Amino acid sequence: KPLLKVLAIGPALSYQQVDHGLNDLVDLFITGEPDLAVPAAVKRLLTGAFTPGEAVSPYALAQTAYTPDGRLTNLDALPLPAWDLYHGKAHTYPFLTILSSRGCPAGCAFCPYAAAQGALHRFQSPARTAEEFAYLIERFQPPRIMFRDPVFAHERNRVLALCSELRRLRNVVPWECESRPEHFDNRLLRAVRDAGCDTIKIGLESADPEVLIGIGRVQDERSANDYLEQVAAVVAECRQVGLVCRVFVMVGLPFQSSEALGRTADFLRQNRPQRLHVKPFQWYP
Repeated sequence: KPLLKVLAIGPALSYQQVDHGLNDLVDLFITGEPDLAVPAAVKRLLTGAFTPGEAVSPYALAQTAYTPDGRLTNLDALPLPAWDLYHGKAHTYPFLTILSSRGCPAGCAFCPYAAAQGALHRFQSPARTAEEFAYLIERFQPPRIMFRDPVFAHERNRVLALCSELRRLRNVVPWECESRPEHFDNRLLRAVRDAGCDTIKIGLESADPEVLIGIGRVQDERSANDYLEQVAAVVAECRQVGLVCRVFVMVGLPFQSSEALGRTADFLRQNRPQRLHVKPFQWYP
């Protein structure tokens, strides 16, 4: 279809050099968060006001909605997602998702989230997130909802306020969230449980201090030991309050020896999380 105009969007376009492999296939790229810049980009395509293969920042398309580096300034301004285009009678998903915050300041060297979303943690107001939650339930009746925030519980007061909002809803389906282990404590775990959460996901990645330091998960050996103690505490407290704790580990990490893997296996045997996910480490350009 030689007359078809192709617009490329998505978080991966924030990575350096991704667009070079697609220049022959795509007419126009949006290189940052595309959400509120798509209308202006489509207008460019329809009017021919672009150079084939051009990469454009969303800031250049909608300056009032973005920072100069292409990040959205107000997540509350996003429209409710059009799940009706994908989730309906012909096909239904086992869960629908909400992205209520973006970015992570932790600085882990292996993580693609911050590469795409930035180090600044930005979040919706609790009322806006609760509105989207209620919209998904009333309009689409999903079996469950998954928060896709990289660090859902980074802003503690926001989470507590959101839990209060969710408890006011007439119908709340089970939901799950993900954050660093040090973001959770007993009070917060009980608050999310009472608001309908049934699953917490945390990244252990490795139980070897040298690996944790090498990948930027922690700063030094003391913080590595504190980190491992917190992982063990969250696993135990989730079991105590009735939450499933999903623990993620990675294999093939830099600095990861067979001895380091053995320490991780021993840690997992000792603490026995309810769910375990093992993921291979992948290099990105």
